[in-house]
Amino acid sequence: MIKKLIDIDLPNKGTFPSLLERFDHLCHLRHAAVHAHGSIGTANAAALGVAKVGARLSLDINLPRVHESAMICRSVVQELNQFLFIKTFYRWRDGGLLARDYSLDRERFTKLYNLFRSMRDPSSKNMQPKMAYAALLK
Repeated sequence: MIKKLIDIDLPNKGTFPSLLERFDHLCHLRHAAVHAHGSIGTANAAALGVAKVGARLSLDINLPRVHESAMICRSVVQELNQFLFIKTFYRWRDGGLLARDYSLDRERFTKLYNLFRSMRDPSSKNMQPKMAYAALLK
């Protein structure tokens, strides 16, 4: 979907593929919870790698699983956000939208930086745009 929308290929190495796989599993479980009243259907069971042998499989939700689900979502968003920020920066740099001089690029870069910057994560919240710009130009 990302490739179709903005012509950026997602990474197929590192932690991102396994995060996406965990997120996909979570989506199948969400489907069971919302649309199938907690029952895990045949297609979802197959997608989850669960062998369905005659008995009805049902979803068991508890607080630790809710926390794990939230962490999976947060991790996917953080990884995707950081990846798309860097790719967009490189696209702008290589496409001539940035002059490779912070004093000239400050206004445009700050808009990009603020779009992707997390106001909750200390590493992002505390990094000034000029520092991020310098790190990306290396």
